[in-house]
Formats: sequence, structure tokens, C-alpha cells
Amino acid sequence: MPSLEKLGSLFPAKDLTVICISVDVDRNIAREFVLQHKLTLPMLYDSEQELSSNILRVPAYPATYMLKQDRTIARIIIGAREWASPKMVGEIEETLSVKRIAA
Repeated sequence: MPSLEKLGSLFPAKDLTVICISVDVDRNIAREFVLQHKLTLPMLYDSEQELSSNILRVPAYPATYMLKQDRTIARIIIGAREWASPKMVGEIEETLSVKRIAA
């Protein structure tokens, strides 16, 4: 998640928004993690997994859904990644047709 936090800062908010969904039964576990890592990402809590299992049908965790501007799924990525790496940033730019903020 710290890598996702950094990723979110690389793009204009109108082009890329990172939202996290926690499926922890105990919300305090997720809150503690957020505080420990000083994360500012929006966090949704789905302890009953209504969204994760019933709507998104997440096959495994962690899972990342890339949505296009029209809210259709462009890509689903299973597993952890170094999201702010040049390789992943390039893939996101290509997949979502967005451009990172100039350095």
C-alpha cells in the first residue's frame, strides 16, 4: 500500500484515483496499518466481503482493478507490485491512456 500511495501522487487526481478496500474482519488492523505507514489513500471497509466477493468477485488477494474513465475494468492484477516503479507507471499510462505528472 505504501507503493500505491506513491503511485497516486504521480498522476493528476482527475486521471488516476487509488482507493483501497480492506477485507479485514477487525477494522482496527487496517486502521493501525494506515496509521503506521502514514497513508492518506481513501479506505473502504468490506469486512463482510459484499463488494469484494459478491460484486467484484476478487479471485485472490491482493487484487488491483484498473478502471477506465467510463468505469469499465481495463485490467485486473493479482499479487503485489512495486506500483511506483517505472515499469508499472508505464503500464498504467498505456492501459488507462493517462500521463504522469512531469517531474
